[in-house]
Amino acid sequence: TCTELACPKLSKYPFVCNSCTLKQNCRRLKRYYHAKVAHYKASSRLEMARSGSRHSKGEILTLEELLAPGLNKGQSLHHIMTAKKEAFTISERTVRNLINRGELAFHNINLPITVRFKVKKKKTVCLR
Repeated sequence: TCTELACPKLSKYPFVCNSCTLKQNCRRLKRYYHAKVAHYKASSRLEMARSGSRHSKGEILTLEELLAPGLNKGQSLHHIMTAKKEAFTISERTVRNLINRGELAFHNINLPITVRFKVKKKKTVCLR
């Protein structure tokens, strides 16, 4: 059996064979750094880490149980959350973000004040 040996230069900085002068004739195991591949992997890792909710399904269910009676009566989100301050561990803004993302069973139509406001237009920047 033949085992391939790794190049001893891989154990020292920069840990790749990109700048090695002997890479043409070296028969040992090589490693190369590809910037585009590394950038793609790093950005996909960040994207995966930032996607989804940080709240468990149990937390979302308890949140829905706390909000449902008040929203069915037509109360505002602020009123519900100030009436039961001890029960909520997250802020009002976080609850609104969860509703906007569709993670809760409620929609913006269930919130009395949110429906009245128009969606703000994004400003476009003109470069001349």
